[in-house]
Amino acid sequence: MKVSFLEFQAGISKQDRAKISAKNFKVYNCEFKDLEKMLNTDGAFTAFQFLNGERRNENVLYDRYIDFIVLDIDKNDTMDINAMNIHLKKMNLNHILSTTSDCHNKFKYRILLEIFPRKFSSNDQYKEIYKDLEKILGVKIDELPASQIYYSYANSYILSFFGGNKKHIITPQKITHYVSKNDFQVINQNMTEEKVNALIQSLGYELKKDGTYMKFSMSSGDTVPSANAYYNKTRNKVMIKDFSTSGFYGDIIDFLCQTQGFTKTEAIRLCYQFL
Repeated sequence: MKVSFLEFQAGISKQDRAKISAKNFKVYNCEFKDLEKMLNTDGAFTAFQFLNGERRNENVLYDRYIDFIVLDIDKNDTMDINAMNIHLKKMNLNHILSTTSDCHNKFKYRILLEIFPRKFSSNDQYKEIYKDLEKILGVKIDELPASQIYYSYANSYILSFFGGNKKHIITPQKITHYVSKNDFQVINQNMTEEKVNALIQSLGYELKKDGTYMKFSMSSGDTVPSANAYYNKTRNKVMIKDFSTSGFYGDIIDFLCQTQGFTKTEAIRLCYQFL
């Protein structure tokens, strides 16, 4: 992973940052989790690279891959940074959240999402992602150009999650689907046993091969895995059945809502990430 970063003198004001933020960006190799340390340093950063390290619209190097997306949440009064952290965890997305110039304002923050490495051919193509991401994440996102840089602050309030799947939200081909009226039909038609098992495993369950099925324990008291997903010909979709303590029986949406505490919208969004 690469990040363009310009470090400032500690404690520099927001006004003075603007005066020195046009040149001298350096490209660093790092892991996604290393960006958490960067976000707690006074500086400026972007996922894109600039020709000769000089920030200009015409200097954005679109022939280089980017490995994360930065989203500016500035017009949000419904989901603060703590709620967004829980929301993204449920969606199984690797992310880092950070407040901006006012570390006490939990409704103004940035989202860094790890993605499958991707090239954008132009600024217009890059900006197309915003409307889709707004529908996926459920908040208003500032539409900013590829040349936009973002300030980091040493006193930032930061939350992160690195146990998800970076390939879920954006691939080289498309943006992940967002919630629409026919979601249940789409999910039931396309969610195979293998995909359901992958989703269940992503939630922390341990699956073990037992004959034809991959089984797991839904209750901590179960000594032997007794639940499994299987294709039900009568219902024409994959169902999950626990033959032990909980007695649960339902499809993947039922499983997420009834046993994991997801809303239907959250469950649908997560399912789409595995289709």
